Amino acid sequence: MLAKLLKPQGVAMSGYCPQWVYTSCIGMIIKDFIEKDIPLDLLSRKYGKELSEKYKEINPIEMASISEDIIRILAEIEAGSDSMKYITGFIYFTVNFESIGKKRTRKLLLGDIFDGERVLHYDEKIIVRSFKAYMYSLRSGATPSAPTGWSLDQENDIDFLKEISLKEFSIFDAVQT
Repeated sequence: MLAKLLKPQGVAMSGYCPQWVYTSCIGMIIKDFIEKDIPLDLLSRKYGKELSEKYKEINPIEMASISEDIIRILAEIEAGSDSMKYITGFIYFTVNFESIGKKRTRKLLLGDIFDGERVLHYDEKIIVRSFKAYMYSLRSGATPSAPTGWSLDQENDIDFLKEISLKEFSIFDAVQT
């Protein structure tokens, strides 16, 4: 009930978070974890909180679990310094492509809020599997890597995701809502 009172009046949820937006945020959680050395659960709360302002049923615990599974994969293959290459490439690929060779078309609703899905259709296994597929495709040269120096803020039509990624971590993000 408190969450309803704190929501800005007139802003409606736009359905479930599109898989590519959710997956991109998982990538950003891992990227921030590696670069900023902030615990996964705190980063997941930050991203989960931001997504839940726009979409239904965002679970930060699930986001942390998925992120942890991907980090475990990177550790298993001993990615080391290549970890950032894999994560940045994964975010780039997710934002720009639906599949190998198929560019993503981004739909916007209400001035930069991505149109929500009617059905919740992402889960941990799908996201982890897509990361593994991307990683192995990148290693074999079948998938494009992120261009040198690429970052999310260079993309057009995704200001909502850029704002989330650029938002600084606050101690208030650690507070469970």
